[in-house]
Amino acid sequence: MKAVILAAGEGTRFWPLSENTPKPLVRIINKYFLEYQIIELVYSGIKDIIIVKGKSFDDLFEKFKKEMQEKYDVNLNYTIQPDTLGTGDAFNRVSNLINEPFLGLMGDNHYDREDIKKILEIFNECKKCVIGGFEVTNPEAYGVIEHKGSKVQSLVEKPKKASSNIINAGIYLLKPGIFKMLNNLKPHENGEFYVTDSISQLADDDDLVLHKLKTWFDMGKPYQILDLTKYFFDNFRKFNDMKKYKEYAEGIYVDKNVTISKNVECYPGNGLIIVEEGSVILGATLIFGNVYIGPNCKVKNSVLRETSVLSGDNNVSFSEIKDSTLGLRTNAPHFNYIGDSYIGEDCNFGAGSKVANTRHDRKNIKMFIEKKGVLEDTGKAKLGVFMGNNVKIGINASLGQPGILIGSNVRIPPGAKICRNVVTS
Repeated sequence: MKAVILAAGEGTRFWPLSENTPKPLVRIINKYFLEYQIIELVYSGIKDIIIVKGKSFDDLFEKFKKEMQEKYDVNLNYTIQPDTLGTGDAFNRVSNLINEPFLGLMGDNHYDREDIKKILEIFNECKKCVIGGFEVTNPEAYGVIEHKGSKVQSLVEKPKKASSNIINAGIYLLKPGIFKMLNNLKPHENGEFYVTDSISQLADDDDLVLHKLKTWFDMGKPYQILDLTKYFFDNFRKFNDMKKYKEYAEGIYVDKNVTISKNVECYPGNGLIIVEEGSVILGATLIFGNVYIGPNCKVKNSVLRETSVLSGDNNVSFSEIKDSTLGLRTNAPHFNYIGDSYIGEDCNFGAGSKVANTRHDRKNIKMFIEKKGVLEDTGKAKLGVFMGNNVKIGINASLGQPGILIGSNVRIPPGAKICRNVVTS
């Protein structure tokens, strides 16, 4: 069976993390986001994969293809959706490549292998198409699946008052007959074709059953990457070959050529501390799991707290990193604090520059999604900054508003106080 992954969206709601990288190829811990889904598919018995991509980032996707073929022995191919004409048009781009039932899924969502196996099992038993649904507390924000037991009655897009709390999670097992339906779709007012219109027709034809997913993550907005980082940390052993590491102490795993000085204190707790090849940890450093220290990092006299990632070639000295990711070659070398944040590649924090990650009244933090988006309640009481690549921050600068976005190539002067989004100039 083939899997078709839709990854052609522009990722505007994911700005600035999607500014230089397509959203599915953003890195979380030590892997591309989409790589985790490839692993889930392989363990579900699916190794023939088609990715529908946009017209940009050809070099990054080709690099990804080669790496996935080498690491997981998958047959990975691309087809292009040149214009963003919706999910219906995206699926129809593979019509000449599919002549059997196939699994369709969204490239900015994550689905667990056990759910995928169950969807395959349901289809093999009943020979009907299958849709994956997920239970949420705010179904009005999504497309809702109205159902009676496993029988799908209808799909309703963002109802004012939902009659079901099961939403459409964007994973389907479909028959090749879906392409005839897609060819007959009419565009919506925005010019896009929605696959859900054809899925609704399957429900009308009594050819659609529901599987309630146990695990589902959406990565549509920057702050959601923090939840995914925690999930992939909690399941690190599931996605990584632990045989490459030496167990330095309980819960602490190191690769070769790692230096950890005797004054370093590590407290993995129920998590893991992973240190990759060539990294050096010196001085009175404290590390609390889960923490990932990538290749060739230097950490000195610092505190690395739960769910933090140094992607590789990072320099962190006399600083505290908490629940944050520092991209490749990003440095926090002089008395910095970074909390609940995702920082892109090749960024630098000047001495004394810090990130605010909580309100004085401890209420949920709101943030503007996109460059000029709508203010949205994130549901999080702690949230820092989400930053593109190659941002340079002057000494004693304060990123003083929790939940701000900073585009790539921005220069923040010494002593500045940043209290709103900063768009790339």
